[in-house]
Amino acid sequence: MEERSGGPEERLFPTRRGTPLSTDAVEWLVKKYADAAVPHCPSIGAKHITPHVLRHTSAMFLREAGVDISEARIFGQPQLSAA
Repeated sequence: MEERSGGPEERLFPTRRGTPLSTDAVEWLVKKYADAAVPHCPSIGAKHITPHVLRHTSAMFLREAGVDISEARIFGQPQLSAA
């Protein structure tokens, strides 16, 4: 695996070919790993885990940690109250 420069034009999670992951691929990966976590944390099995839920949860943890609202906008939320 080659290290990337981390520029704004680079995808955070590229495919093996360097193309962006599709929405379906991201959803499939989240479901795959949520299902794999159930034996270690059974309460996850009763929850509907989606990319949106993960983004929302991350934004709320940042907010509780006192991170500036402009930092929370990296999650695609137009305003923190929408997160």
